[in-house]
Amino acid sequence: MNMPHYPQIVLKFDYQGWNVEIEQDDEDGVITYSAWANSEHSSVVAVPCARSCKEAIARSKHWVQIRLQQA
Repeated sequence: MNMPHYPQIVLKFDYQGWNVEIEQDDEDGVITYSAWANSEHSSVVAVPCARSCKEAIARSKHWVQIRLQQA
């Protein structure tokens, strides 16, 4: 039976009106990171997969910047 997957949030921070959560996952000994971007009206996976926490942070900030430019 498959065990449920619970997110392991390793970092939370606010960035230009968005709350960003960095999640760490370990599958078969390989650690990856993803980033959720949450606003008042939505919640999205801004970074589906990154190799480091630092990369996930940088890419999530870039995602927020692009999103704000489109608004």
